Amino acid sequence: MINIYTPREDTFFLLEEVSKIRPVNGIACEIGVGSGIITYELSKKADYVIGTDISIDALRYAKKRLKSIHNIELICCNAINCIRPNRIFQLIIFNPPYLPCTDDVVICGGENGVEKTIDFLIDSVIRLKRNGIIIFIQSSLSSINMLLDKIRELGLMIVQWKEKNIGMFERLYLFILKLVSNNDK
Repeated sequence: MINIYTPREDTFFLLEEVSKIRPVNGIACEIGVGSGIITYELSKKADYVIGTDISIDALRYAKKRLKSIHNIELICCNAINCIRPNRIFQLIIFNPPYLPCTDDVVICGGENGVEKTIDFLIDSVIRLKRNGIIIFIQSSLSSINMLLDKIRELGLMIVQWKEKNIGMFERLYLFILKLVSNNDK
């Protein structure tokens, strides 16, 4: 079975925001490249893009789709913990697994739906330039208050918070965060 997250409402919500960002001087990163659609858009905005995914199938698929793009590097790993410590990013983007469940690595974000997102944020903060930006998606079905507490604890500031209804019982939140305290990176 091929383990690739195919683009859905959340992907297109994120893609819309990525298409609006100003060009990034430096390196951008996408955690969880899936089909590669966000990575492709990032490649038009940043000098260089590193994309990671835990699924080798997703990376193979994305590599085929992105083979003509020369400012992209794809790496198989969880989040960005495998990337050399001297790689510091200006922009990090992810559409994490965010549903409150634990039985499917592609969609389940942990018991509260935010554990994977928090892991990604912790990894991101240590690799983000001061005033760097993190953009990600989260579901209203997850524990948003738990996530907001962690965002504050990590020294991140919410620059923007957008919402989109997807069905009768769920909203997607798009967060844009800025790192305001990170020892001279």
